[in-house]
Amino acid sequence: MRPQPERGGRGSGAGPDGSRKHMADSKHRKETRKKAAHDESSPGGEGRRPLTVGVIGWNSPRFVEAHAPFIELLKRAVASHGAQPFFYGISGVSDILPAAAADGHPAANGSDAGRIANYGLPARDMVADQIEIVVHQENLGGLLMVPWSVSSLVGMMMAAIRCGVPALFMPCYRRWGLFPGAAPGPTYSQCSMLVVLEVFGLTKLGAIEQLFPKKEKGAAAAAQAAECEPDEVHFAEWAGRRAVEMAKQNISPRRFFSQAAFQNAVSVDMALGNSCETVLHLSALAYESGVPLPLSLFNDGSKRIPQLVPVNRAGEFSMAEFQDWGGLPGLLGAIATSLQPSPMVIGKNIVEVAREHAAMRSSYKMSRPFRKHGGLGVLFGNLAREGAIFRVAGLKESSLVSSGPARVFDSEAACRSAIASKKIKKGEVIVLRYAGPKGSPGMPSLDAVERAIEDRGLGDSVVFLTDGRLTSSGRTPAFVHVSPEAAAGSALSVLQDGDIIFWNFFDKALSVRLTDTEIKVRLSRWKEQEKNMRNSFLYRYSKYTSSSSYGATLV
Repeated sequence: MRPQPERGGRGSGAGPDGSRKHMADSKHRKETRKKAAHDESSPGGEGRRPLTVGVIGWNSPRFVEAHAPFIELLKRAVASHGAQPFFYGISGVSDILPAAAADGHPAANGSDAGRIANYGLPARDMVADQIEIVVHQENLGGLLMVPWSVSSLVGMMMAAIRCGVPALFMPCYRRWGLFPGAAPGPTYSQCSMLVVLEVFGLTKLGAIEQLFPKKEKGAAAAAQAAECEPDEVHFAEWAGRRAVEMAKQNISPRRFFSQAAFQNAVSVDMALGNSCETVLHLSALAYESGVPLPLSLFNDGSKRIPQLVPVNRAGEFSMAEFQDWGGLPGLLGAIATSLQPSPMVIGKNIVEVAREHAAMRSSYKMSRPFRKHGGLGVLFGNLAREGAIFRVAGLKESSLVSSGPARVFDSEAACRSAIASKKIKKGEVIVLRYAGPKGSPGMPSLDAVERAIEDRGLGDSVVFLTDGRLTSSGRTPAFVHVSPEAAAGSALSVLQDGDIIFWNFFDKALSVRLTDTEIKVRLSRWKEQEKNMRNSFLYRYSKYTSSSSYGATLV
């Protein structure tokens, strides 16, 4: 089994601050930026290459068509402040397509039907790699990122950290009716990384509000809107100006990814009920930035920060309602004393922003939490030595400490077939393994399995356990991201039907009633699954990806 990367991440060993000296802070790049700044300010500088800012978006015709007016606004705003803008369309996937494929989307017909969903998470790392190439090939001095999905957003954040080029983000929200699935949807688990983006300070505070206009528009009205609306114009003008300022000042994105910033992101995520996806992506960002982020930090956050707002698919509020009740500024005010100073691109510190809104009338009160602990916990034991995420937001208290016999499946198809055939008994723990980063490979979303459980009325009477992921956890008790995964050779690999699994959320414990000796004996007879997929991107991903406890990122 390949050794996992150290918690220090990519930056480890590169320098005392964990930065990528050979890329972000090279002498060549410093001299190039200095020359560009001189060329645009000195007389007679005409004809020399000015400071360039890359506007990064999707190369999909759907994205380009829907966002052409907005992209032009961004480019004009950049040009009006003395820099030369260029649009770069990169390849990627829409998060809605992998989910649709899992439910029998027409695009999934054919020999590769079961593979479409597998590309969603690996596409995140592919986005980061493409941007890295563009930045250095084009010698860009700044970046304006327009993400179109969760995977693209996180990939762009990873690229910003890796390249060290000043970067600003503009959430993709234009024309919902014309371009469905262009950006994360209205549930918190889909929007969690957009909230985190604001907490890291990489966009204008309140940017996520643009996803939820006060006045609803139908699809036809949205499709007829050929020009940008006033809020888009204002947002684009601000972004263009600020992006050029940051490029001239050479403000490295790494300053926004400090230990304090990660702890603030965890605190906000706890208060909002948590998303398992956020844990996965924060781990990947921490690895990229070289900031230690042990999964136990999420347990510490759960003790410090109660769940203040039930914004999740199993809760009472949608993200649109969250915005109506004060949004992120109001929530920051409620947890102001738990935040640590970290910078934001708006020029303020997040603690300053929180204090400004501390007196704001809000329904978010630490003294009146929706739940006295955070929305998830990371459990450890002989079944999850590196950790497993237990999402408790929306669950009954009786589900937090319990046990049950395992019902083991090695494929999603077999699992869903058993559920549909009513072969699952109440009280059982449905175990779906070989669904992790290496085993699947690609760690596709298993939301369809959870929906099948709930459609059969089993949501409150069974438990779901997997080394895969759920992008939108519902009312079924679920342990996800179990690590080490089954493909790595672990206790999960040798679990058998009838083995008793027990857990305690408060003790953060998850184990199977087997001794270490029994597990070792079973592992001695275990054989690694063969993958008939050589010469493919997914094969390379399965060979070089880390475990989910490190963000399932390519190493």
